[in-house]
Amino acid sequence: MYVLKKSLKNKIYLQLGLIFSLVIVLSCLTAREVWADSPPRFDFDQVLYRAIEVDDELENRRAEIELNEARYQDALREYFPEVTLTLEQQDHHDGLFIEQDDHYEHSYNARLVQRLWSGGRLGGRLNQTRASLKAARLGYRMRAAEVLERAANAYFDLLEAQMETEIQSALRTSVEESYRVASEKYEIGELTRVELLEVRQRRNEVNRRHSRALNELQKARIRLNRVLDRDFEASIFVTRGEFDADQEPPEELTDQRRQQSRAQLLDHSYSIRQQEQEVVYAEEGVALAQAHFLPDLSAEVDYDARGDDPFGADEDDYYVGLSMEMFFFGHSVQSSYQRDDDDVESSEFTMTFFDNRPDITHRISARDPVQTEDSLEVQTRQAEAMKTEAKNQLKETRKNEIEDLESLFYDWISERVDIINEIEELEYRDEQLHLTLTRDELGEVTILEVIEAQIAKSNAEIELMKSWFDFYFNQFVIDLMIGEVDVEVEEP
Repeated sequence: MYVLKKSLKNKIYLQLGLIFSLVIVLSCLTAREVWADSPPRFDFDQVLYRAIEVDDELENRRAEIELNEARYQDALREYFPEVTLTLEQQDHHDGLFIEQDDHYEHSYNARLVQRLWSGGRLGGRLNQTRASLKAARLGYRMRAAEVLERAANAYFDLLEAQMETEIQSALRTSVEESYRVASEKYEIGELTRVELLEVRQRRNEVNRRHSRALNELQKARIRLNRVLDRDFEASIFVTRGEFDADQEPPEELTDQRRQQSRAQLLDHSYSIRQQEQEVVYAEEGVALAQAHFLPDLSAEVDYDARGDDPFGADEDDYYVGLSMEMFFFGHSVQSSYQRDDDDVESSEFTMTFFDNRPDITHRISARDPVQTEDSLEVQTRQAEAMKTEAKNQLKETRKNEIEDLESLFYDWISERVDIINEIEELEYRDEQLHLTLTRDELGEVTILEVIEAQIAKSNAEIELMKSWFDFYFNQFVIDLMIGEVDVEVEEP
């Protein structure tokens, strides 16, 4: 659950809380056309969890993880012996007629091949598939983080649109009442036509702003509905929860906090950790390419049995042996040694010139099997180039992540300053409106001045609210980058 701390320490912020509460009450009474359909309500955590559940790309990432898991298991199986069991049965007739005796001959064969040493090829392929599996899992987490950020952005957009609509609705109600009073005064001659037209112009301006707020509200609903995989036109409402727009300004950002966050970023960042696995994969690719210059040594045991009895054998024989295979100066070299049950030894040595078959040169990359006739030297240099590229990309990724974090911190500082100034601005506009209303009762100000004071206060409320929600979103993204957002994500 993502929670931001809040505290109210003085009367000013308590007063701001009462102001926003009054705005909500007024909006419920005067803007029924907006919420009359009683839309489903989502809090911040519900938005995040649902966005994760319905994202189709995460399903693709899960499938990629499962595929890499299968590749890893295949690479792991190469460490175990290869066992082949064969049973054959032959039907023999002793005469020309079917009634005559016949018999069956059975033959059994068991063959075991164990690779003893492969110059590091088995370990290289296993390490590569393990790195690919880790990278796939990190890619899943990266996508989940992207979904969370997009969902949070849509949530705060809708929350901001809801609040602005409420404030504009309350202002519209007040201005409509002022215009009604102005019209009555005009009818009895207490107001000139020019003054009435000025009041009407302000009323029209407030109505236009209210209409724009309603449009932005509908657009924000569409954006969040899309993130949550709901009908675009469906009604939806988000609750503020812990994200108050009426608390005291956040504390000043310290250098210690920035350094600590940077260290957390480098340790946690999914993109950095994924690129580190890409480096591991490339390094293993170089070792794997170089290992193809080394021999591949295997042990083999073969047992044969034959006879008429299905559960026994009249004759049997076996042999054990060693075989070696390697690639030597562009040629395939194979050598073998065998010893059978009669202690008969045999050996064989063959060399095939200019043979670059894939089963001899093996595969350097599990992702891009080498099927060309390039020499192993060329393949090694290609692997080294991939390694250099992966390391450079890792450096670039680290720089980009730190730059993004620092940019967010500077935005954080700016938003904090904006909040401080806008709290003071709202306090001033609130006092100004109170004074204007008092003077209006005494007949010392015009209706137009009252409207101007109401508009100024509404503007201050909106700007403060937007700065707070921008700050909250910024803080969420920072916490997401450094690993302080505790959101459970199902992973294969």
